[in-house]
Amino acid sequence: RLVILAVTIVLVTAMVLLLTWSTSSEEGEKKRVEELRREREPEKKEEAFPPLPHLFIGHITPEETERWLKLLRTGKIVYMESYGAVGGGLADKFRVVFDDGRQALAKFVEPFSLFEPEWPLVSAENDHLNTAIYPRRSGRKLQGWPEVGAGAVARVMGGWFEMSKAPCAIRPVPSSVIYNCEGCESLEYKVGRMLPEHVVYMGLCGWIEKPTITPPSTAIQQFLISPASIPMLGVKSQASSVSDVLVFDYITDNHDRHALHNWISSAKGGLLLWDMGLAF
Repeated sequence: RLVILAVTIVLVTAMVLLLTWSTSSEEGEKKRVEELRREREPEKKEEAFPPLPHLFIGHITPEETERWLKLLRTGKIVYMESYGAVGGGLADKFRVVFDDGRQALAKFVEPFSLFEPEWPLVSAENDHLNTAIYPRRSGRKLQGWPEVGAGAVARVMGGWFEMSKAPCAIRPVPSSVIYNCEGCESLEYKVGRMLPEHVVYMGLCGWIEKPTITPPSTAIQQFLISPASIPMLGVKSQASSVSDVLVFDYITDNHDRHALHNWISSAKGGLLLWDMGLAF
């Protein structure tokens, strides 16, 4: 009887110890899982600024401009597609999507070369300068850097100019991302896929959401030509922004805004410094 009692006591003690260990082990595992979750999902802190919109809508603050510039320079590109002129037309354009869903318009900055490109120089004393068409670095097709340059001028001028030009930045993009872009099926891009991986510099600008064509009226034209005349209702305020656009085009040597072409307003309703690809 003593032996049976002793064995029973040992078995009961073992079961109690096993249950206690199992419970503490389970609680410890839950604690470890919770600690890992907290490490991987740190407590969210309230941002100093509201989140950026997925699409640039125009007329943003200087603080938002800086945040866009950081995204354009360092954001991870997950998708690129042709947005026109690939294999023909004036300039190749691309829609770029970042890993957070925000978008940008991309244009080339320099001609294709596996080596450092050499830029031709045109002397001001050239006898044929007056007959030369567009003696400029962009060559009308490399519109990325004029966009970025115009953006820099807008930030220097500040105020309405800075808020009305989409933020733009130059950055390196892997060649495989460009040549494998959606809709890029011209011979140039097919050959590009066979080349060794290399870096291509592009100018990226914040995407414009729902732009509308809004050329100035003849009434605005008449008021700007003859400011002494009595303007129609609302013409004077509209003429102010039209005048700002004309001044900016003059400073940046942009001559690609005429008739219905490139007079664009944002979703918020104000004129934008749209498409500066032929500036400088």
